Amino acid sequence: MKILYICRIFSGFEESLNKGIWQPTGVPTIYKIIDYLDKSKHNLNLILTDFCVGKKKQTITGREKNFRLILKGLKSEIYVITDENKIPKILGSGIRRIWSEINRQISIIYKFLILKPDIIYVDRSNVVSAAILTRFFKAKTIIRIMGIYPSMWDFLEKNNLRNKLFRWFFKSNFELAICTNDGTCGVKWMKKAIRPGVKQKFLMNGVEKKKHRQVNIRKKNKFRVCFIGRLESIKGCFEFVRAISLLTNKIKRKICVFIIGTGSQEESLKSLSRRLALDEIITFKKRIPHKEMKDIHNICDIYVSLNKLGNLSNANLECFSNGICSIIPDFNEENLADLDGRKYFPDESLIRIPISDQESELAKAITDLVRNPKKIEKYSKNIFRISKKRLLSWDLRIKNEITLIESLIK
Repeated sequence: MKILYICRIFSGFEESLNKGIWQPTGVPTIYKIIDYLDKSKHNLNLILTDFCVGKKKQTITGREKNFRLILKGLKSEIYVITDENKIPKILGSGIRRIWSEINRQISIIYKFLILKPDIIYVDRSNVVSAAILTRFFKAKTIIRIMGIYPSMWDFLEKNNLRNKLFRWFFKSNFELAICTNDGTCGVKWMKKAIRPGVKQKFLMNGVEKKKHRQVNIRKKNKFRVCFIGRLESIKGCFEFVRAISLLTNKIKRKICVFIIGTGSQEESLKSLSRRLALDEIITFKKRIPHKEMKDIHNICDIYVSLNKLGNLSNANLECFSNGICSIIPDFNEENLADLDGRKYFPDESLIRIPISDQESELAKAITDLVRNPKKIEKYSKNIFRISKKRLLSWDLRIKNEITLIESLIK
């Protein structure tokens, strides 16, 4: 089977592209599918689209022209389509964006016509390409959605021209629409956004299956509290730092805090940490390869996630499956985040704090755990036990998705 895989360049791919070695630091939902297909009997062709990112609108690769790339550890060739860098800035941002989009679509259509794939697998960022290939070239296309972001609700609820176009794109006659069940209420969004009659599947991320680590709290001099994820406001990283600042000095002396990740708010978060005199407590760590995350999981006593969109993300599931005592927000009635969270993880397995007054509630929860270490052991055992029942290994999880892909050809 010949598969054309079209995906934007995630930040977790940046180091791999720049170093020439396939060693992703994030998005396992994507890179594990790529790994599997790359090693399989199927003929995989990869197109990565380099959308401009950040305030300076720079491409991740820094290159102006489209280019081919072979990475060590990946036999499939990668074709990278760059963004606005190639277009003179004198033309203005609007014209540059339009011209860049036209260039991207022409490049993808050309590759499609040359390769003649049996199936096309496209991530949500490239839905324009997915719609064009499906509607005008009758291609068999899978649209892959990894959670629902606030801007995606705008497509459905606001009636400007751009949003009307995106509604039309998503209503294309795809062969299959797959959405990650990460707590962001994908079922409701898909029901409204995807064309009736298109097959829909909702998949929770997999985890690396491990034995339960022994948590011997009695030997702990300090408790390690971890926050893992992109450093963006929507992830609750500022609330986390401010909650740490609310702890008493006595509790602060009993913990050390790790913030692991990178993002547009990284410097602002470090600045806040300095202003609140938390530099001796909080350690920042940038991207860590997926294989090395096990070391972080092994030392972590308390894990905190304050994601405002949903808390069944991959980073969370990995911590749950490692038996780390975890604190997350309760169900958010405003945006329906974690609507069915208790169906997978009941209250005895996770510590849930109210959405309102979240910073002081988090400070109270951490204080309670530090004062009552046996609670850490209890929640650690419970979340490990529940995760073992509820979560699939990555191997099984990826095989399920591959079976869905292969069934479209059969």
